[in-house]
Amino acid sequence: MTDRDVGERLLLYRDARGWSQEWTAKEAGVSPTTITHIETGQNRNPRRVTLRRLARAFGVSVDEFLSDRPPKGGGPSLLERPLRSEAGHAYLALGPDGNLRDAEAMSVPEILSRINDLIAEREYLLILNTAKEFPKDTARARAEIKQLTHRFLPTYLELRSAAEKKGATVEMSAEELDKALAEIERKVGEALAREHAPV
Repeated sequence: MTDRDVGERLLLYRDARGWSQEWTAKEAGVSPTTITHIETGQNRNPRRVTLRRLARAFGVSVDEFLSDRPPKGGGPSLLERPLRSEAGHAYLALGPDGNLRDAEAMSVPEILSRINDLIAEREYLLILNTAKEFPKDTARARAEIKQLTHRFLPTYLELRSAAEKKGATVEMSAEELDKALAEIERKVGEALAREHAPV
């Protein structure tokens, strides 16, 4: 397994669980920056203790975590998560202007991490909106979900623009930035397609 594969495995496991980078960091007992650096290839050789913590968070051995086998499902389902428990929710609530203000003080990897958290939150909101089990105040919750979902695209565009303006940095080469933005663009395209797909 190449060093880059560790980041890809981590992303596969996060996607399989529907976990944001911040949630994964919390579950594993590592910093969100550690997750970002592993996934973007900035940390190409995570310490063994970090790998053990990540594997334990996903309920697998380190060997299983690093294997070529597809990740097993599990962990808390999206519907078990309260509406306001993830960072992505707070970021959507900030709206485009608030996120743009935050981005001025952020590094490019931090901006990309925030975009990934926004994508995860948007996916969660779309799933929650169609769930049979729903918060007690259904009308109010659905109105909040609709408002937050509509904030996603302008917020994403502002953050993407901020990342592109900052461009290549010490933390990330131009090639790495282009690759990360292309992957994010793919995820956003898939998310938008799912939202408008016939049920």
